[in-house]
Amino acid sequence: MEDFFLPISLTYRFPVLAGITTNSAGNAKFAEKRREIAHRLGIPYSRITTGNQVHKSNIAIVGEKDLGRKFPTTDGLITDLPKVPLAIFVADCPPIFLFDRQRKIVGLLHAGWRSTVGNISSKAIEIMSENFGVKAKDLLVVIGPHICKECYRVSWVPVAKAFSERFESFGGEALASIISESSRAKDSGAQEKLWCIDLAKANSYQLQRKGVLPENIEITPICTYEDKNLFSYRRDKAPAGRLMAIIQLNFS
Repeated sequence: MEDFFLPISLTYRFPVLAGITTNSAGNAKFAEKRREIAHRLGIPYSRITTGNQVHKSNIAIVGEKDLGRKFPTTDGLITDLPKVPLAIFVADCPPIFLFDRQRKIVGLLHAGWRSTVGNISSKAIEIMSENFGVKAKDLLVVIGPHICKECYRVSWVPVAKAFSERFESFGGEALASIISESSRAKDSGAQEKLWCIDLAKANSYQLQRKGVLPENIEITPICTYEDKNLFSYRRDKAPAGRLMAIIQLNFS
């Protein structure tokens, strides 16, 4: 694939288009750039289905009547329809790609910190199970490029506190792997204590608690903050562009 689009592992093993654009594709916030991306990927622009992301945990099931729609207040999308590109827009938040090879179902989640604390990954598994009969053990999950734990430094309130409360029940070992005091803040002599949050690992634990097998969860090691080929809100602030994550079933 050309340098404007990073495919994920599902693309190589199954008839699924899945991946994320780079900044070479331009800012996916703009319709003209999305149209260009669709053309280069060979997917129908008019069928790209998205959500108006609000950093919560609402998930929509995409049916025939929804093609090309932008769902209100939605951060996750699920469909069993072939040739329907689901899309989300990110610039540090993890995109989570879900695929059931048995029942031919795909999902795509925008898992920022608020959505993660809101259990968006867990809710996706529940929706796929209740509406499509998906078994969690059959799911393949890829957590795409995102800001890494070391680069995602936050204050205790509201972020670190929220994660501490949400993941306390997962046990001390899991909690310590998700949240830890920032050593970089200590070294810089910062007065405020900062904490590092691992968004990918937090979602991985939630998925596993719902029955997804650890060996079926892949975490992409690319950090959007460190990789200058990707947009990062943390690094670039308000002018940051958006990457477009896409998943589409290519079954006939």
